[in-house]
Amino acid sequence: MSKGGTPLSDDEREELERLRAERDRQQRASREQADRDDLERLRKQQKVAREDAEYYAERARRKKQREYERAHPDYSLDDIEPMSTKQKIIIAVLAVVAVIVAIYVIWYTVTH
Repeated sequence: MSKGGTPLSDDEREELERLRAERDRQQRASREQADRDDLERLRKQQKVAREDAEYYAERARRKKQREYERAHPDYSLDDIEPMSTKQKIIIAVLAVVAVIVAIYVIWYTVTH
């Protein structure tokens, strides 16, 4: 019944039903949007948690590897990096200077 105590007319009843249906549709749409937002938020949280777990697992693996390498050093020649060209030139120059000094010392001792 309406405020005045008279029953609703057919037009008023149809309008009321239409408005209620519209309200229900809006509430349903709002709930569905909230559910989609919640789902997206949960997916992002799960992704971040997975990435964090992978990051910390990789860190732990690297730490174990470093500890193992410290405990079991490998002194093989394969680990030595190749010399740069500058190093090779300096060594060659020093070798030539050493040979010249040796020749001079030998020549000086033989002639005196």
